[in-house]
Amino acid sequence: MTLQKTFRKQGESAIASYSFSELVSGLGFIKFYLAATEGDSGASYILTEQQIYSFWGDTRYVETALTTNSTSTNTFLSSVFNLPRVVNGVAILTIGFDYDTSSPGSAGSITATLSKFDGTTTTPLATAVSQTISMAARNGTWTFRLPLTQTIIKKGEQLKLVIFVDHNGGTDRFTAYGHDPQNRDGAKITPSTNANSITSSNLLIPFKINL
Repeated sequence: MTLQKTFRKQGESAIASYSFSELVSGLGFIKFYLAATEGDSGASYILTEQQIYSFWGDTRYVETALTTNSTSTNTFLSSVFNLPRVVNGVAILTIGFDYDTSSPGSAGSITATLSKFDGTTTTPLATAVSQTISMAARNGTWTFRLPLTQTIIKKGEQLKLVIFVDHNGGTDRFTAYGHDPQNRDGAKITPSTNANSITSSNLLIPFKINL
């Protein structure tokens, strides 16, 4: 008795497509949105490629009756990488912000630090500082350049973005920045009525293309 041969069908391979400029530079950009989530353990800040609905649209830091410096920090984490990737080039961070004060001598600024994180150790990749605002009120967007040296993000590691808000002097002031991928109105930043501001703050990361 002759057994019939069975031929296994090979699945189709995924085909990656790149623009001409990406092929020339050897870099492909992935956009990560800043967002906030809420769970049993409280609030969390994340970096996500999806335009999800953030639990709230912006974070506002308020200081009153304070004449010394005060600072506030939030940490945004991506999902862990399932495959190693190489970052190289200049990352671009765009943040929608709103600053206001009723006190002369007040000023505010934002510092952004991008790192990779293995669950225990944080390895800084780049840092950028905004201009210092020292007027009664201002809103709009800040765009940061974050130059990256060629670095491997290993399987199991994450991207980590720390936003550091610095209040300096004065007695009544606040700084707010947006983090809703859907660009909805926040408590302070309202894109629906102010075309200069956004809540859909985002981070463009250049990854090396394996051709």
